[in-house]
Amino acid sequence: MPARKKSLACLPLVLLPLIGGCGGGTGYPSLARRPAELLGSEGQALPRCPQPTEACPGGAAAPRVSGSAPVVAPAPAPVIAEPSPGGPVPQRVAALVAEAQSVHDGFPARRAAAQAAAGAAAGAAPGSDGWARATTLLSQMQSAHGALLSAQAGIDRLQVEDRLAHAADDPAAPPRPDDQAIRDGSATVSAWADEEAAAIDAIRATLRQ
Repeated sequence: MPARKKSLACLPLVLLPLIGGCGGGTGYPSLARRPAELLGSEGQALPRCPQPTEACPGGAAAPRVSGSAPVVAPAPAPVIAEPSPGGPVPQRVAALVAEAQSVHDGFPARRAAAQAAAGAAAGAAPGSDGWARATTLLSQMQSAHGALLSAQAGIDRLQVEDRLAHAADDPAAPPRPDDQAIRDGSATVSAWADEEAAAIDAIRATLRQ
């Protein structure tokens, strides 16, 4: 009995350090991330952000990466805009023919310059100054020729639309005004396109000599 009283008397002394440890601080466990939680799946440190989020599970602010990349503007390609749909077909055809003619009007000068340069560079090694000048002028001819073909394609689309709209008409009937306008415009632009294509092929052949 005396031994039991002695043990009970010593019990407060044993519990005193435990009670003292619980009494200090805020009384709540720390919410700070543990070191292991600051590592990614492969062991690398996660970026630090002002506040943890789904996109950034770290803690303090991460350095921002800034800079600029050079912007290179593409070379403008020649484009012929087809008149807005819904207008009278003859008017739309006339607009496309006018656009094609504005391109073809510069063809004689482009052809003369390219022919002269190609003749001077005939037999020259690829990469030489004369060869480079001739190929540059030939490329300009081809670029303008592409704009002419864009107008031709616009007229072709009008022809397809017109034929679909009048598929039930009598084939033996006289040509309608819309159909006649499309045929005339297509014939005009096609003749210009053929002339330019032949000149381009001839200059290309001269450069290959």
